[in-house]
This record gives sequence, structure tokens and C-alpha cells, in this order.
Amino acid sequence: MTRTPEAHAARSAVQYALRIGTLTRPDRCQNPDCGKVGKVEAAHEDYSQQLDVKWLCTSCHRKWDRQKPKGGTMETPAPVAQFKDRIKELRRMTASELRANPKNWRTHPAEQSAAMTAVLNEIGIAGALLAYIDEEGRVTLIDGHLRQELITDQPIPVLILDVTEAEAVVLLATYDPLSALASTDNTKLIELLEQAQPDSAILQGMLDRMGQEAADELVEAAAQASEPENADGEVQAGGTSTMADEESGYTTFTAPLTLGQEQTVRQALRLARGKYGLEKTGEALARLCEQWLQDNPQAS
Repeated sequence: MTRTPEAHAARSAVQYALRIGTLTRPDRCQNPDCGKVGKVEAAHEDYSQQLDVKWLCTSCHRKWDRQKPKGGTMETPAPVAQFKDRIKELRRMTASELRANPKNWRTHPAEQSAAMTAVLNEIGIAGALLAYIDEEGRVTLIDGHLRQELITDQPIPVLILDVTEAEAVVLLATYDPLSALASTDNTKLIELLEQAQPDSAILQGMLDRMGQEAADELVEAAAQASEPENADGEVQAGGTSTMADEESGYTTFTAPLTLGQEQTVRQALRLARGKYGLEKTGEALARLCEQWLQDNPQAS
């Protein structure tokens, strides 16, 4: 079952009302048979009444949804589609046995090639190339041209698809763009990146850039949602920003740094995570600040 736009709109309205103080989240479940103290969620009986909610713990919220289905809460499940399975076989082939697709429109800059090489060195081959048999009987690639270029001394797993020339063209045109259409949950991405600790400096640099971009987007979204406007309707900007997430209990903090300062901070946080056995960068930052305060009691 799928959450409907009405459900998303109601949830967003509740989050906004909490932020501006129209609603207040209690500290215990409002189910009289439960009353559990702790995190509670907004439960709707009718999503058209966006701020008419009961505050329930997760367990009671699930029971509430099962016992009180509301109009527009869930979409009717679609019938299970029977899709064609076009994977014909898995072969292991050398790069020289594979034909690069002459219609391939993707290029591979040096940065991508270096990152792929780093993954291959650190992890190994962890995915299959896609190919089909063309009209002349050649195994022609649809996806995996960069790996064909880089893996030249050992067999590579290749999924052979039972598709026509025309269908191969459609796959070639859409395979990567379909992945690019996915949106990003920046909070989850940052949490994931904090747990990813590759040995390769190239991969670490790439992940650091991803994390910085995700943090920047979170801060920008928070600034747009919460900063006051001046008389001309322009948002007042500051040098340092924070964003609090009521659901997770986390706050995102950012401050402007020079490139040299950024490298120093990143190196210090990586070392702190290793020294203190921490998984999250935020925990490492807090630990460093706590240590500084302990070492400099006269400053507080």
C-alpha cells in the first residue's frame, strides 16, 4: 500500500505547526490504555483535517491505522504486474570478447575513472555488465563500458539480455537517466556517509564532497523555511546556520570556512572518530569541543 498525497500534505502541515508552535507534541501516548512515555507520532482520523490529531506511540499508531481506515489514507493496491524477465544468462567474459556499443552516449572523465579504479581495488567486482546479442551475433554492451576499459586481465560477469536491437537502444538511452531521476534524502545520506570509511583517499574525497553538498542543501532548505523576511520580502542571511529536526532530534550546523580550514577540520574529525571509536562525524565534533572545554576551564 502507498501513502497518498493527502497523507504527505497532512504530515507536512503537522511538522510546520510544530515548528511555529501551533501544535505541541506531548511526552506520552494519548491512548488511555497505553500512556507510554517517550516519542509519539501524530495520528489522523481524517487527512483532510490536517491538524486534528491524536498523539500516539508507534505501536498504538499502527493499531489506530488498522482499526480506523480513513478516506484517502491508502491507495487501493494495484494488481501485481507480470513483467517479462529478459535476463537470458550470466556469462563471465574478458573485455576483449565484449563489443563496446557504438551508440553509447556516456563519456567517462578522469575523475570517474579514478573513483571506479579505487572501488575495484578496495572492493572488487560487485556487479554485472549488461549486454545483448546483436544482429551479427556479437555480445554488445548496454551498460558497463568503463569497467570494460578498466578490467582487462580477468573475466567480468555479464548479464546477457534477450532484447531486440530497438529495445537495446531504449535501454541504452534510459538506463542511467532513470537512476538520476531518484531524489535524495540528505539526512539519510549524511548518516550513511558517516559510516562509510574507505581506505582510498580518492573515494574519501568524493564522499566528503557528497556530504558537504548534502549538508549545504539541508541548511539552505532550513534557511528558506525559517528565516524571517525583511520589509522588501528578501530573506535575511547570516554567516552561520543551524537546522533542527524535531523527528530525529538532530541539528545540522554549518559555518563558512576557507579551503585550508575545511581540510584541517575534516582531518581532525576523521582522527577523532578513530581515536574515540565514534561512527558519526557530529559525535566527533562534540567530543573535540568537550575536550577543548575540559582543557581550557578558564574560558568558560
